[in-house]
Amino acid sequence: MYKHADYLKLLLPAVSYDPAAPQLSAELAAEGRQLDAVQASAAALLLEMDPRTTVVLLDDWERVYGLPDEGLMAATTVEERQARLVTKVNQTGGLSKAYFQTLLEQAGYQVVIDEPRGFFAGVNACGDRLYDPTKVTWYWRVRLRRNGQVVSQADRGQVTAWLDSVKAAYSFVDLED
Repeated sequence: MYKHADYLKLLLPAVSYDPAAPQLSAELAAEGRQLDAVQASAAALLLEMDPRTTVVLLDDWERVYGLPDEGLMAATTVEERQARLVTKVNQTGGLSKAYFQTLLEQAGYQVVIDEPRGFFAGVNACGDRLYDPTKVTWYWRVRLRRNGQVVSQADRGQVTAWLDSVKAAYSFVDLED
């Protein structure tokens, strides 16, 4: 622990004061305890500046970053909330499949994203799935699993709402089983 009382005794003029005097020693000990508490509080505050270690200011961090956001699974423990916060802080944005797949995997899902294209002669073959590109230009089929199981209808609704809030406005995302 800190020993500010000892440091305060060293600051006394050598001839004028006796550091061993009982009243002066008690006063310096009380002031030293206060300075020790301030230093401990400052050290604890350093942990609150990092979203990976924050506990006391976790609610404020979440408020600033708009958490909990609608969608994905709910974070209940402090560790889950910190992990969700770190994910949110590190989000740089993007429109790639890999970006969204990474975000969903960080939230605890196993994800497969298909991006079907329209049927084009010379590109596609007999038996390929048909898709009408005149309806939607960018279309993703997303298959989600959690622990190898198909996600519940409630989870699907949350993920759909979340994807709708972060995807490009001109794209369409379809969650499949």
